[in-house]
Amino acid sequence: MRNFADVVRLPSPTRERIDFGRLVHEVVVFMQSYAEGKGIALTLVPTKEEVFILADSGQMEQVLVNVIKNAIEACEPGQRVELRLTPQQLAVRDNGTPISPEQSAQLFNPFYSSKPDGQGIGLTLSREILVNHGFGFSLKTHEDGWTEFLVGLEI
Repeated sequence: MRNFADVVRLPSPTRERIDFGRLVHEVVVFMQSYAEGKGIALTLVPTKEEVFILADSGQMEQVLVNVIKNAIEACEPGQRVELRLTPQQLAVRDNGTPISPEQSAQLFNPFYSSKPDGQGIGLTLSREILVNHGFGFSLKTHEDGWTEFLVGLEI
């Protein structure tokens, strides 16, 4: 396990000023066919504000793909995944299967997965990327049944 963990260790982010709104839009477009194939509505709530951040675009793209994929996989046909972006934060929300308290305690642990075919790497990798960038984040199911992954964009 230790050798495998070393393989997924990331290099330090190469920060540059990126148009995060554009990156989020591009990843949503990329993930659209995956969502449609599962009968899930994937939407990006448009923002009128430009959102620029200092980040490694490749690493942030990986976070977006992982989080959106997890949200889609938590849903059944007819359910929704919504993204909302402001200069302060990114929210990825879904009305799929809620996260249980037991799962919540394990989600960011390496090799833990609640999916039968999951490897438990996606959220671990996403956590490492966000921590290396200094971005705060949280993942929880709210009382209204919506599960939300929040990324704070202000350092």
